[in-house]
Amino acid sequence: MTPQSFDQINSDDVKAFDGIAFHTYIGPFANIENARKYDPKWELAMTERRCMMNEKTCDASHVMMGLIGNYLVRRGLSSIYLWNLALNERGLLPNIAGSTGRRSVITIDHTTGKIMRNLEYYMLRNFSQDVAIDSQLVSSTNYMKDDFTGGASSVAFMEPDGSLAVQLYNPTDQKIKVSLSLKDSNRWQNVLLPAYGTVTVHKSNQKMNESEPTANDSFKLNPLPVHLV
Repeated sequence: MTPQSFDQINSDDVKAFDGIAFHTYIGPFANIENARKYDPKWELAMTERRCMMNEKTCDASHVMMGLIGNYLVRRGLSSIYLWNLALNERGLLPNIAGSTGRRSVITIDHTTGKIMRNLEYYMLRNFSQDVAIDSQLVSSTNYMKDDFTGGASSVAFMEPDGSLAVQLYNPTDQKIKVSLSLKDSNRWQNVLLPAYGTVTVHKSNQKMNESEPTANDSFKLNPLPVHLV
């Protein structure tokens, strides 16, 4: 749907839809922002994105943390679904796309049952653990020129109890030191963002959640040549 086509939608037709579902394999992604502006009540669901097993960390980070976790969420993304949830060490089954060497949220060694948690897992974990249900998106500073270049980006949420959850993303190959401050306040916190990394800062009067993810198992990945159909 192009930005111009929104003007051609009858207002009565809008009421027949609860929202829009889309994939993020090709842009322009600004269309999502146009949809949000056209009808703020629409739910915007990103229903599929996958990475290659041999993809560079920076590329996967730009997709998961940059494009989806920051760029689209800042523009009103309502929900995130990834394909696939689990694949074996060859990137096979279940994979009805007819290709191999795909990476999923977790990788399972089909001979031992060992589990490897991938970058996609941690992106989903950032939101599911660090942002409370029914939180509201609030404005925050962004220095990322698009979904993967420039300086640090942020996504901020006001939680139901008044707490703030802020996710900071670094799209560069160098560490970045940022200062986090509240508007009209002289209080701040310095945060060091790792290269292509994300840090979540939680401001509240509640007890801090210091849980750690389960450590990954170690096993060899063995992707086959990719055949797209």
